[in-house]
Amino acid sequence: MSHNNANRKTILFGALIIAVLIGICFFCVTLYAKKEISKPKFTMPELPAQPSVTALPTDKDEAYAYVQRLYDAAIAADDVEGSWHTDVRLDGEWELPFAEPDAAAIRYIRDHAAEKIAPLYPSVSDVLLKDAPDVPLLGITVQDVLDFTAEQGHPQDDGTVKDDDRYFITLIVDPKSADAKAMAESEVCGKIAEELSPVAALSDTQIEPQSITMRFTIDRVSDQLLSCEIERDLLVTTNVRLTDDAAALLRAREAAITLPYGTTLHMDIKHFGARFLERAIAVNPGDMKALPAEVKVDAAATKADYTLTFTPSVANVVSFDEDGVMNVDQVCKDPVTITMTLEYDGHTYTDELIVYITEWEVATNVGA
Repeated sequence: MSHNNANRKTILFGALIIAVLIGICFFCVTLYAKKEISKPKFTMPELPAQPSVTALPTDKDEAYAYVQRLYDAAIAADDVEGSWHTDVRLDGEWELPFAEPDAAAIRYIRDHAAEKIAPLYPSVSDVLLKDAPDVPLLGITVQDVLDFTAEQGHPQDDGTVKDDDRYFITLIVDPKSADAKAMAESEVCGKIAEELSPVAALSDTQIEPQSITMRFTIDRVSDQLLSCEIERDLLVTTNVRLTDDAAALLRAREAAITLPYGTTLHMDIKHFGARFLERAIAVNPGDMKALPAEVKVDAAATKADYTLTFTPSVANVVSFDEDGVMNVDQVCKDPVTITMTLEYDGHTYTDELIVYITEWEVATNVGA
């Protein structure tokens, strides 16, 4: 009996100790939480809006002149690379003067032809535009522009604007401005005919442009063209004569086929230089932070080909290692401006970042 009482006392004593420990932990957590809640939080000062180099166009003449100027500047510069390729669409209804199942066979060919035709168009990656032999041209005049749209950023449902540092300009172009004869006699049409030569011969090909739309993305702060997309919808009529090898496929040996044909040229433009991806960040003393910087040089360039430096406006507050990581050495009551300088291929590029150094708590999304 006494043995059982001793066990009960031991259990009760153990439970009491555990309860006390839990209470102490809860008390410590409560104190820490109160301390964290009461700790001053850093609030990023509101920065003035970044000005545009060129005002957003308000009519089609301005829109055309603006994109044409930036396009010409890009292809003439010695520090701009471009990449482009063309997508092909053959997804509309074809006029096929054949009976089933012959028409079904043609539709099967149609559904798989686009992926084989697209590689016949020029495709390049990271080529210096001024040295590229066949840079795509806009090939239109202001009189060819029927309509336009111009927007700064993309408004969101919550009232914010995504990509506020971008202009998005679209030109609706008169399809009659396209040289249909040159299209029909182009190298690509010749390659298509050559690919089909084992089964069919094409002749009397006629192309009727239906619509042309040009879309441009522009960095409004630097006034640089970032991308161009040219979409063309065409109606192609061609006479098809089947060879003996294909005679079993179709009972009609020769017929004119009309088909919708679409192409979209995608062109990305990369301007060499260095820029900060954010305008300002907040840090605490003792922090080590990789700056939000973007450096663009020739695709084949290495670190040995350029010099990148970071210079603070206030001495002995921050320092940088060989990889550009910033060490925050002490508090500074005034914001510190970091100037990034890129020396590359005879060009000098600079950009600035504002750094707030504070002992207050910095939210993880401030300057993250």
